[in-house]
Amino acid sequence: MNSNANILLMGGPATGKSNYIFRLWLAMDDGRGRLKKDSLPDQLDYLNGGAQMLLGGQFAPRTPRDTFNRVEIPFQLAEIGRKGKLIVPDISGEDCDRHYTERQWSSEWEDRIPRCEGCLVFLRESVLHTPLSWIDVSQLLGVVDEQKAEPDKLAPTQVLLVEWLQFIRQALDDTRGYSFIPRIAIIVAAWDELGEEIAEEGPDVFLEQFTPLLHHFIEMNRGRFEVMVFGTSVVGGDLAEDSEFRERYLKSNPHESGYVVYTSEGALKQSDDITIPVAWILGSAID
Repeated sequence: MNSNANILLMGGPATGKSNYIFRLWLAMDDGRGRLKKDSLPDQLDYLNGGAQMLLGGQFAPRTPRDTFNRVEIPFQLAEIGRKGKLIVPDISGEDCDRHYTERQWSSEWEDRIPRCEGCLVFLRESVLHTPLSWIDVSQLLGVVDEQKAEPDKLAPTQVLLVEWLQFIRQALDDTRGYSFIPRIAIIVAAWDELGEEIAEEGPDVFLEQFTPLLHHFIEMNRGRFEVMVFGTSVVGGDLAEDSEFRERYLKSNPHESGYVVYTSEGALKQSDDITIPVAWILGSAID
């Protein structure tokens, strides 16, 4: 296993990738989770700037189009006695979408994919593109001229994600061989936005109900990917729209905010350790 751990972030616009990176850094810097910093990263100003926005009661703005932030965080994962450098590319959601429409990677991704150990794949219920029905599937498969197809019909979120995963699997086959099985952590961001009935079912059920094509692809490719689904909330509520929550948040200790939910051994669990999805990709066990 490489000491430098490349983890790709995938997800469309407004799916919470940047805010998760900043919350992850806060946890690593504070030493509150499984994954801890081993020394200061070169991109300290960038990470601290985003972290201070969260601590001040603001979500970070969306990553501008054509922006590529290569974040390298020296880490230690004491559970498995591992140290290294976590390399997390943060690319705008629009650029992720463009990878699909243009049918090619950017040069930055092309350089990272052969060395990646896994992916964080971000979803968010409020920004999911139109789900596919069986009629949509048949129409999609029948499309010959993509330029004449309606964009929303052509590329629902789950179609994009399935395509990205297939591209990555093929690239890994070509560079690391069929025996390498990457870990894919699917992140359902803004878990606090979901209604109580949906949230009580857990992230795995969310995936099956809201992105059935993606769920089916994962089930059919268990031997090609190791997948776990997490729900995350970087602060525990909505700083932008819920003024009462924001006031409570600022009066509390923002360093201790946020949580992750997941299913283990048939039980839905919640932890305040926001580093769990990344630690799992790096080899940590889930209890």
